[in-house]
Amino acid sequence: MDAKLKRELEEIAELLRLFPDGLQQQVFDLALAGRGPQQKNVARGGGGVSAAKNQEAGGSDGVSPAKTTKSARRKGTSATSHTLVTDLDFSGVGDRPAFVAFVDDKSPESDADFNTLAVYYLSRYLSVSEIGQDHVYTCYKTAKRKVPTNMPQSLRNTHSRTGAIEYDRGPKNIRLTTIGENVVEHDLPRAAKAQKS
Repeated sequence: MDAKLKRELEEIAELLRLFPDGLQQQVFDLALAGRGPQQKNVARGGGGVSAAKNQEAGGSDGVSPAKTTKSARRKGTSATSHTLVTDLDFSGVGDRPAFVAFVDDKSPESDADFNTLAVYYLSRYLSVSEIGQDHVYTCYKTAKRKVPTNMPQSLRNTHSRTGAIEYDRGPKNIRLTTIGENVVEHDLPRAAKAQKS
């Protein structure tokens, strides 16, 4: 690292000490905003505030080259987080099949089929009046099925591509359509239906 850059990082480290920890990253970014690409690269590759603090503490002069991770390139992807709905009883009681057995019997091949199946089970067997994304997420987890990275988009795709579900904006208050009923009651499992033809 050249002497000029080292001196600038030391100046930035002095400046950062004046601010609370929660603001230091923003101050560091602002301090580098007017600098050339080499200094900005150091900030990205060296981890921002930690690079300046490491330099200040007498750490290594070497700074790793800037790395562009896959997640950094795909900032437009919306990875949403969901919570399990714990008051749902997925066990089989009376005429209601256990959810896992129901999924095994219907063998949904796509996320759209699974989303439709989940909404069907939640509304028909568990009588959930307002089905939300967390309800569908809970179905994925209960069935030990890989959860779509972007649940809202998966539900929008199910709606727009198959017409099996409808919902209010969000998607919230997810409901099964007649198309969805027919998919679950007559079209699934798809492999068995195709063999009969």
